[in-house]
Amino acid sequence: NVADNILDFRFKAETVILAVKPQDFNVVLNGIKNYVQDKLIISISAGIPTVYIQKFLGDVRVVRVMPNIEIMIGRGIVFICKGKFAKKKDVSFVRSLFNYMGRTRVISEDKINAATAIFGSRLAYYCAEIEKKKIDYHSIPKKIEHMFESDLKKAAKSLGFDDRFATIMSVGTGPSCQIFFENEKMTPKELREKITSKKGTTEAALKEFRKSGSWIKAVKAAVRR
Repeated sequence: NVADNILDFRFKAETVILAVKPQDFNVVLNGIKNYVQDKLIISISAGIPTVYIQKFLGDVRVVRVMPNIEIMIGRGIVFICKGKFAKKKDVSFVRSLFNYMGRTRVISEDKINAATAIFGSRLAYYCAEIEKKKIDYHSIPKKIEHMFESDLKKAAKSLGFDDRFATIMSVGTGPSCQIFFENEKMTPKELREKITSKKGTTEAALKEFRKSGSWIKAVKAAVRR
């Protein structure tokens, strides 16, 4: 069912997924603030904490999620964190919903920006790496794939993730990109541009990588953004 405007959904939806660009976020929150006190709010907006949403909407149940483009091919990991007023059953529902798109991991909110900086952008990073090295993306050597994943793992650990979690977020980057190259017929440039929002976290990381050549510095730039 398609609503004619932002308020038309208010009697129909039990769950509201906030999936808009950051520049539209405040407008949407102001538009729905008087109608969502009894609803579950799911936000997929990068960099916007649950307390910010609660500031607009009140003591609502908010669950924040961070998917990445790999959900398009069934290989994604969706990171989930609960807001202050969300219940355990809300988190369970969100996991069951996003499990259709890949795997889910519940993490603390103080780690979700770091997870976004690594896993949310990792395919764009890989594309930038092979573009920089001018490698034929139809036949990328396994050595290059493994070297990149090792560098990304080190970058993840530099943000405070343990070895196990850093491995989860780095391994499989190359194969996921290859699926996009082969099945979706995308070039590395096209895939990188699809992931990179203007003035977003990925753009900040790639700008730093082109300057320094360091993925550790790049992901830290993404976290700052």
